[in-house]
This record gives sequence, structure tokens and C-alpha cells, in this order.
Amino acid sequence: MVGARYCVHDLLEIHVSPRVKKNIVKMLDFQLGSLKAACSHHPIDYQLAIKPYDEFAFEPGASVINLWQASGVTDCSYNNPKEQLGITKDGNSLVIYANKRNFPINMFIQLLLLGQGFSLLPAAALVDQNNYATLLTGAGGTGKTTITLSAVKNGNYRLLGDDTVCIARSGYGLSYPREFTIKDYHSNTFPEYFSTTAKSRRHGSKSFKKTFVKQLIGNMPFLGLLNILLQKLDQPELLKKIIPDFSQRQPNGLVRTVPLEAIYGLDKIVPRADIDQIIYLERYHGSSFATGPMEPEMLASRLCALLHNEWALSMRRLCLMSVLGLFDVDEFVSQSREIIYEAVKGRHCEYLRIPDSCTPEALSRYYLSHYAA
Repeated sequence: MVGARYCVHDLLEIHVSPRVKKNIVKMLDFQLGSLKAACSHHPIDYQLAIKPYDEFAFEPGASVINLWQASGVTDCSYNNPKEQLGITKDGNSLVIYANKRNFPINMFIQLLLLGQGFSLLPAAALVDQNNYATLLTGAGGTGKTTITLSAVKNGNYRLLGDDTVCIARSGYGLSYPREFTIKDYHSNTFPEYFSTTAKSRRHGSKSFKKTFVKQLIGNMPFLGLLNILLQKLDQPELLKKIIPDFSQRQPNGLVRTVPLEAIYGLDKIVPRADIDQIIYLERYHGSSFATGPMEPEMLASRLCALLHNEWALSMRRLCLMSVLGLFDVDEFVSQSREIIYEAVKGRHCEYLRIPDSCTPEALSRYYLSHYAA
């Protein structure tokens, strides 16, 4: 039996053992499903393998160093039996041994991309007819999806990415599409994925009572804490068994995930484009749109902060690996910032402040009239 294989634009090859648990494969498909590949056109130097935790073992006679709940061998390996997570490093190759979905795959991909002059970036990216990309960056809920959806459907734009892109130090971007995550703040943009109390009322009092109970359960004290605990125990499905309707809307705002192609269309996603401009989106307590230039240094610092915020819960683990010499956490952050800065330097950089009360329709109209002309 052959496991899954992913190829990140011939920069990195990822092999998954067929013995890896299904919940991990599901997580990888969510992040990397569109990058599945059968074979590469040429050998790839950077390799990442994912294997079950029971295959992890220190080399015989190795000098193992104890670090709190973890242990490891200097420059070679890391092991945490409680978390059932092991890491080995050999040059440009990493192996992750895991039984749980407790490792951020993108953080390890980032570690292998940096040495090649590439970095992941939390951004959406629109591509015009001349193959120039506009990166839309900012925190979640600022309006990136609203703008990209409107521009692709109404403005003759294509998509490099909706949530994350891979950028080169030299100033071009590569697609890094993952499944589209629909959250509560997308309710106005994708109403078809949301059930409403009004709809339930049309089906009678029994349905209304059922909806009322759902809402009551959804606001139970400590429900969010219970969900976090089960996530740490790698048992996220257990809460759905306890509360069947929990899968419809979770405390973190997640409603469901769908393939990116189902939202935008397969022919609208491009693999590569040169970066032309970067727009940093912010929501603020104002009544009108506001724009202005942004210094590349400041923009790079903010983008680097947004990027590493994605892995905040795992940075402590990365620090322990750095103690063992597997990685250098300071270099990890500084290299990310340096590549991002080099990629945006010399491009048009500006901020766009969006009123908190702005509707998706108003944001779409503003963007298409001011940036897509």
C-alpha cells in the first residue's frame, strides 16, 4: 500500500506513510489536498515524511538529553511521549512521527521553505489579466474573502490564494490553496451554508423548539473549553457524538469546509503570478473608508506577526527543539521577516481601513471602484 504524496511547487516533497492514522490524513488533505501529486519532473532536495509515532526510536547508543516532558538528541531528534510526537532531522529532510493532529504542518513546511528563499504568508491574492497579483492581507474577518469573491466573479480577476500564499524573496507568489473554511462572519457572503431560526419556524413549532434547543446547547457554559480539551486529546469527534448538532456550528465560529474550487471555480485558480501591490486591510471604528501608504518595513513586521500567530500554540515546542539544536527559533522568525520584506520592497504598499459597520456589498463596491478600475 502506498501513502499519500504532496508536492509544494517542486520546492518540497511530502510523503505520508499508509500507516498514519486517518485523522492525520484528513488534516493533511484539508491543508494540502490540492497539492497531491503522483511524481515529480525532477528530484527534489527538500523532503518531509510523516509516519506513525510507534516507528520513532532514538539511534542506538545516542546521548539522549531530557527536557521537561520531552527529550532528544542534539541536532538530530526530539521526542515527547505524552504528546506522541517525534521529530528527526537530517540535512534538508524532516520526519514527523505522530498519532495525533497536534503538529502544525505549515510550520514545518515553513522551516523547509525558508532555506530556499520562500515563505508562507497569510493573505488572499487576486491576479489581473496581465498576471500581476494584488495581495490582500490582514487579520481574519477584515474582508479578504468578500473582496476576492466579488473580484473573481465580477471583476475579471483570478485567484492565487484565498487564505495563504507562498511568496518568493524575489517578488512573485505561488498558489497554496487549501479547503475553504466557512465561519460565522461569512454568513452574509455564503448564506446557503447557514440555517436560520426563521427557516426553522416555517417548518412548525417542533422545528422551532429543536432550533431553540440547539442555540441553548451552543451557549452552554464551558462548551468552548470542553471543545479545546477534546482537541488537545485529539478527540474532536467526541463532542459531536455528545451533542450531534455541534458539527454545524462550533464555538470557534467554524461552520464547515468546502473545496476552494467549489467557491471560485477550477479555472479561476492560477499557480504563479508576480506581486504588484500589497493592501493591508483593517477594520476600525470609523464611518468611512480610509487609505494611505504603508512603509515596507512596517508591513513586513505586521505580516510576520500574523504569520507566526498562526502557530502561537506550537512555538513553545519549537523553542524546545531549538534548545536541542534542531532549529533556531530566532532565525526562523528573522528569516521569515527578511523574505517577506524583500518580497514587498519596491511594490506598492498601502493600508485600507474599513468601517466596522461596512456591509459585504459596500466593501465589494468600494474595492471594485477604487482598485479594479
